[in-house]
Amino acid sequence: MSTTVISELQHNDYPGRGLVLARTPANGVCVVYFITGRSRASRDRALVRAGDSVYARSRSAGAHDPLRHYRAVAVGSKWCVIGNGDQVDAVVANLESVGPSEAVQGIEYEPDPPLRTPRITLVAPRQTGSPLYVSAARASILDPEVTHLSCLTVSDLPEGCGVLTTTYYGIGSEIDTSRPPLEFSTDVGSASELLTAVWESLPADLRVAAIAVQPTSRDPLALPARMA
Repeated sequence: MSTTVISELQHNDYPGRGLVLARTPANGVCVVYFITGRSRASRDRALVRAGDSVYARSRSAGAHDPLRHYRAVAVGSKWCVIGNGDQVDAVVANLESVGPSEAVQGIEYEPDPPLRTPRITLVAPRQTGSPLYVSAARASILDPEVTHLSCLTVSDLPEGCGVLTTTYYGIGSEIDTSRPPLEFSTDVGSASELLTAVWESLPADLRVAAIAVQPTSRDPLALPARMA
């Protein structure tokens, strides 16, 4: 059964943080990283560009919290790395000596029991025609103390198709952290339209920030972030 990224996000009461990967007619491969939040501390964040990086930072200049404040996007000469925590820095360092599927190994879920928020990461090549890698470090359903890390290799992504992965799937007050990446279809024409579609599909009262990354563009971070 076909699904769209809009319908998937609209049926998720609390997606947490997420990565939306899609190929558009105008801009090729695009990635949207978004943040939603329920608590005051989670909502007190912005996505701020600094050179070739984007950081999730406190809006109020509050104390640094490594689970909420981190480099979310790193643009290098060969790769763009996008994720929801300090694993982004680790993957960037690993890519200097190993390939992307090896670079994401060793990532653990966030140390925030009992929730155990997944670490989600996307590694996208700067050149066209190469595979993309979507990884998720999630707590085992059978033994929550154990991390299961999956890495999805996305090759030859067709135009109008994409992959969505979120930290949470919320139904009312219940939160599921075990959902795998989901394939979807989309009719958006550009990176800007994808960013708008994702932003407007998120729960209005939980929106915090979102940014689009265009890995093969001269400036992958050209589009300004959306902020609540």
